[in-house]
Amino acid sequence: MTSAVVAATPASWTVKSGTLEVLKWIGVVSMLVDHVNHAFDIQSIAALSFGRLAFPLFAFVFAYNLAAGDSSRMRRGMRRLMFAGVVSQLPYYLIFHDPLRLNIFFTFLLAALIIQVNPNKGTKELLAAVGLWVLGGFFVDYYHPGVAAVLAMYYALQPHRAHLECVSAMSAAFFVLSWFLMSLVGWPGAAVLLAWPLITVARVIEPKLARYPQVFYVIYPAHLALIAAAAATLNQ
Repeated sequence: MTSAVVAATPASWTVKSGTLEVLKWIGVVSMLVDHVNHAFDIQSIAALSFGRLAFPLFAFVFAYNLAAGDSSRMRRGMRRLMFAGVVSQLPYYLIFHDPLRLNIFFTFLLAALIIQVNPNKGTKELLAAVGLWVLGGFFVDYYHPGVAAVLAMYYALQPHRAHLECVSAMSAAFFVLSWFLMSLVGWPGAAVLLAWPLITVARVIEPKLARYPQVFYVIYPAHLALIAAAAATLNQ
């Protein structure tokens, strides 16, 4: 299938649909390796480092799709995020054992909600957006830096954004994530920066691959449930 342009983003940052699909599947493999490494307490530094690619790749694909869509499409996507997040929460808890942390779907849902509030509209909207970020960031996966990174990528990928603005915002998003993850897991957290050149290379190659935009909504809860069940069986 021939890849098509997904959205009118800055000319230097137009991404083909096949590229987005490849990035998403690299993220899926990275996520799977990371969750297996955590759930079974393997403690592999290589797996921990490789696993740090998942969130920035997913965040980029998500932000790109948000920038490509209109408000009605965004609202439909938010409903899917809410449903998938609720379905995924129990197996997510069984793996990470943190009752106050919500899974990655809620991270993206919070970012989309802040965008829907439209903080550029006025002071009231700006305060509401900041309040959502401050409060919600305590409870979602990757916390405040993760939500901020998604918002920075969304800002960078807006149509007609100047090239320097785009690159600056994208760079800031990756460095914020890197700083945050290094504070949690040490130097393997710096591996998040590898997602930046990976995205650049994938854009240049422009791989041709059919898109399955809804498949992640199934893969995420399914892989969590399988890993949680396997870990529980082995720990009996």
